Amino acid sequence: MSIDANVISDLCRQQFGADPKIGARAPGRVNIIGEHTDYNHGFVLPMAIEYETVIVGCPREDSALRLYAQNLDRSAEVSLDNRVRSAEEPWTDYIMGVADQLFALGKPVRGADMVIMGDV
Repeated sequence: MSIDANVISDLCRQQFGADPKIGARAPGRVNIIGEHTDYNHGFVLPMAIEYETVIVGCPREDSALRLYAQNLDRSAEVSLDNRVRSAEEPWTDYIMGVADQLFALGKPVRGADMVIMGDV
């Protein structure tokens, strides 16, 4: 892991005034063989690398997602009640897309304050 958990936790406290209660890490990857073949039923051999994206946050009781992207030094607030693309903050689109798919699957979704940091 290349992102220090203490650093991103401190950032959450600075941005939202609370210790993070949840967190997730996604390692970067490289394909040793194959490119765009895994979803085309071809051979692929991916490998995780030391770079990563980490998200920490605090659940909210409402439908607001308050987001801070450390790499962009950008903040945004979006509503789970209005899951549309943002022309002003396009970096929030992926998060809203995931939320939209969770809604489509009938999964419970609620707001959160989240800090995103990556070095991929």
